[in-house]
Amino acid sequence: MNEIELRATKKLIKLYEEMLTLIQEENTRMKRVYREMIELVEGAEVPKPPEEREEVKDLIQKVMMLKEIIGV
Repeated sequence: MNEIELRATKKLIKLYEEMLTLIQEENTRMKRVYREMIELVEGAEVPKPPEEREEVKDLIQKVMMLKEIIGV
């Protein structure tokens, strides 16, 4: 891997990690809202809590793969 490819890959890793952070923060907010919704409706039928989104899993895999490629 040449220097340009290495720098581009490191930058891509950084962008993926930033996206992952934003998605995880959004997921945390969704879970908080879900808990508040449950508290408000006490006893009423409520939907299942949000699960980890597929894009989070995909981003984690991409970051791990890229880090493995460049040896980080």
